[in-house]
Amino acid sequence: MCPAPAARELWVCLNGKFRLYAECVEGDVCSDDGPRCKPITPLCVGRDPGERFCDGTTLHTCANDLLSTMVKECDERCIDGACAPETCGNGKLEEGEECDDGNADNGDDCLSSCREATCGDGFVREGVEECDDGKDSDEDDCPTTCMNAVCGDGFVREGVEECDDGKDSDEDECLSSCKAPVCGNGVKEGTEECDDGNSITTDDCTNECKRPACGDGFVHGKTEQCDDGDPDGGPCRADCTWAAVAIDAGGGHVCALMANDALKCWGNNFFGQLGTYGELSPDREQTPDVFSDSVSAFDAGELATCAVHIERSSIKSKPYQVFPGFTPRQVALGAYHICAIDGQSSALKCWGFVGDGALGVNHDDEFAGDDESIYEVPYVELGVAARAVAAGDSFTCALLETGSAKCWGNNEYGRLGLGSSDVSRALPSGDVLLGDKLEIAKIATCSRHVCALSTTGYVKCWGANESGQLGYGDTADRGRTQASMGNNLPVVPLGSPVVDIAIGSASSCAVLVDGAVKCWGAGASGQLGQPALTHVGDTVNNLGDEPGEVQALPPIDLGTGAHAIRVAVGLDFACAVLEDGGVKCWGNDYVLNKSIGDEVGEMGDALPEVPLN
Repeated sequence: MCPAPAARELWVCLNGKFRLYAECVEGDVCSDDGPRCKPITPLCVGRDPGERFCDGTTLHTCANDLLSTMVKECDERCIDGACAPETCGNGKLEEGEECDDGNADNGDDCLSSCREATCGDGFVREGVEECDDGKDSDEDDCPTTCMNAVCGDGFVREGVEECDDGKDSDEDECLSSCKAPVCGNGVKEGTEECDDGNSITTDDCTNECKRPACGDGFVHGKTEQCDDGDPDGGPCRADCTWAAVAIDAGGGHVCALMANDALKCWGNNFFGQLGTYGELSPDREQTPDVFSDSVSAFDAGELATCAVHIERSSIKSKPYQVFPGFTPRQVALGAYHICAIDGQSSALKCWGFVGDGALGVNHDDEFAGDDESIYEVPYVELGVAARAVAAGDSFTCALLETGSAKCWGNNEYGRLGLGSSDVSRALPSGDVLLGDKLEIAKIATCSRHVCALSTTGYVKCWGANESGQLGYGDTADRGRTQASMGNNLPVVPLGSPVVDIAIGSASSCAVLVDGAVKCWGAGASGQLGQPALTHVGDTVNNLGDEPGEVQALPPIDLGTGAHAIRVAVGLDFACAVLEDGGVKCWGNDYVLNKSIGDEVGEMGDALPEVPLN
C-alpha cells in the first residue's frame, strides 16, 4: 500500500502490521496500482500535488499522486494557474472577472487572474495571510488557515509535532510543547499518575504510569497477592487476593488450600497443628502460610496436619519430610494413625497405632512406623486401586476405583458399614453395604459416624446417631445389622442433589447443587448455623433427631448472594468455601474462645469472612 499520496515508500502487511517494503527512486512515487513505483508525469516533476499551472491557454492541475494531470482549456487566457478573460489587467471590471486592479501583483486583494484573493489560492496576501501554499492540508507548514503553523494551533505538523490539541495544558494527552507524554522517562507528564522511569510493574508506579490499583492486571507487591485484571474474580478474587479452593477441619483447627497452592491454617495450635511455632492461636487478623506454594493435597486431623508438598509429605508443628522419595497423591489423618495413597500405583499404606486394626495390615507391634522405615510398612490389600482414603477414630475407609468402599478397624456403632456386630475388623473384607447401583464419589469420616456422597448427588450416613447426625429423624445407630444397611439405608432427605459433604464429631454438613449449605446433628455450639432453630430459650435443640427436621431444614444464611462450593466440619464448628473464594466459619471459635451461630443475628451478612490474606 501507499502510506500517502505521492509518497515514495511502499508498505506491505506482515503478521498483521504494515511495514516498509521498498523506497522508490528519485522521480518515482508509490502507485496504489500494485502497489508499485511509477514515474511522476513529466509536467508535474518538481511540482506539488494539486498545484495548478498554465501552458499557454491550457490550465493544468497536478493530481494528488503526481502521476497525472487534469487539463482544462481556458476560453481566452491562462494566468498564474487560473483561467482569465482577455480583458483581465486593463483596470476595468468586465464580464467574467471578479476583480481587476490593473496590475500583476498577486499579493493584494485581486490576483493577476482577476480573481479575488482567497486562502488556498497559492498566493500570500500581504497583511492578511502569513502563508498560502495552495494545499488543502493542515499537516504542513501552512495549514488551511493560511497562518504559519505553530504549536498550539490545533493542527499537527507532520514530522515536526507529535500532537497539537490547541490547548495550553501539560495535564492532558498532548503537552503544551506539542509532544506526547512519554511513560517511562522519569518525568510525570500529561495524564500520567506517576512516572518512576522504570518498567517494573510490581512497584508503586506501573509501566503504564498509573498508580497500582486492584484490577489493573499488575501485581503490586505491597498490597496485592494477585491481579489478573478480571473484575469477576476466579482464582484471583475481586479484591486481588488468592481464592480458597479446598478446606478441611480438624478437632479445633482449619486449613485451606489457596488457588496459588499455598496452605493456610488457623485455630487451635496447642500441638503445633498449624505448622507455626510459639503461638497457641495466631492473631485473628492474619493467617500465615504453612507453605507458600506447591501443596497438592492436605488433611487436617484431630491434633495434627499433613500436606503433600511437591514430592514430600509433611507433618507436625514444624513441617518436615516423612518419607523422602515417596510421592503420595492423598493423605488422611485419623486420631492415632495416618494413611497415604501412592501417587503412581494408587496403592494405600497406613502407619501409627495398630490397635483395632485401623492400619488394615497384620502387624506384631503396637505401632507401625515408629522404629521402622515407612517403606517397610506393607500396603493395604484392597484388590483394586484406591481412589481416596478417609481416616477416622481408630478406623479407616477407602474409596475404590470401582466406586465402592471398604472400611476396617474399630466397628463401634457399626461405623464400618458392614452390617456386622463385630467389635472390629483388622483387615479390609467386604464392601460397605450401601445398596444397589450406588457409586460413591466421596466418603467422609470422623470419630463415630460416616457419610458417603454418590455420583448422582445422594447422601447416605451410618454409625453413631445419638444427636441425629445421620439425618434420618431418629437417634438409632445404623451399620451393625444387615437390615440397617444396603437398600434399607435411606438417603438423607436434603431436597436437592449434593456436591460436597463433611462430618464432625456429632454433626454433618452438605453443600447442595445450588450452593446452599445444610447441617444437621448436634448444635450446642452453633455449628449447625441455625440459631433460631437450635437455641430456643435456655434449651438446645439438635436437628435431625426428630421426624421431618431435615426435610424442613432451611439453608444456612451465609450472607447476601453467598454460594458455597466446599464445606468442612470440625469437632463443634463448620466452615464453607464460598463461590467467590472467601471462607466463613461458624460454631465454636477456638481463637476467640466463643461460639458464633448460637444467637440470632450472628449469621448472614453479620458472619465475617476468615481473614486469609
